[in-house]
Amino acid sequence: MSILVSLRKEFIILHNVGLSYVRQPACPDGNIGRCTKILDPVCGSNGVTYDNECLLCSEMHETKRRIYVVKEGHC
Repeated sequence: MSILVSLRKEFIILHNVGLSYVRQPACPDGNIGRCTKILDPVCGSNGVTYDNECLLCSEMHETKRRIYVVKEGHC
């Protein structure tokens, strides 16, 4: 998949959700995959609710895809 197609998909997802609040997740520099079980849900730009921001960061690390936090709480 080209970079342009990937960026276009991200734009379409963010545009379709109609959000004014979108931010980069605060991912730690290391210890990816060592997340706490604290429930503090965030909604990812991929439409998935993560139990906490660390789990969103782990998903980004595993899939090598950019996922933004589009809102605090469930999608």
